[in-house]
Amino acid sequence: MKKELTYTLLVLFVIGLIGCDPGNKNSLTVITTKRTFGESYKSSSIENDSITLKMEYSGHIVFDKFRTKIKSISPGGYISYKKNEKRLFAEYRGRGVDIELSDDKGVLGPNTPEGKKLIA
Repeated sequence: MKKELTYTLLVLFVIGLIGCDPGNKNSLTVITTKRTFGESYKSSSIENDSITLKMEYSGHIVFDKFRTKIKSISPGGYISYKKNEKRLFAEYRGRGVDIELSDDKGVLGPNTPEGKKLIA
C-alpha cells in the first residue's frame, strides 16, 4: 500500500514537473519526508514563474486497485494537492473520507465542469 501511495504521488509530481521550465533559474523544488510513530508525512513542492505545485500527505492512505479513488485514510490523516489556484484536499472525518475541491473563487462541486477537470 505504501508503494502505491508513493507511486501515485510520484506520478502527480512528474505531471507537475512537465509544466515547469527546466531552464528557469527561478525554479525551486523542496521535498520533505518525516516519519513519526508509524505514520508518514511527506511534502513536495515546485515553484517557478509559471507554476506552483504542492503535494502533501499524512497518515495511511489506501487507493483502489486502479489508483483513481481514495478508499480510506487513517484517522487524522489527509492528502492535499495544489496546482496554482486549484486545490484538492481529502481527509478522514469520522465516517470516512471527505474530499474538497476548490480554486481561487471558492469551493467547487465534484460534478461541476471545473471540479471534473481538477479530478481528471
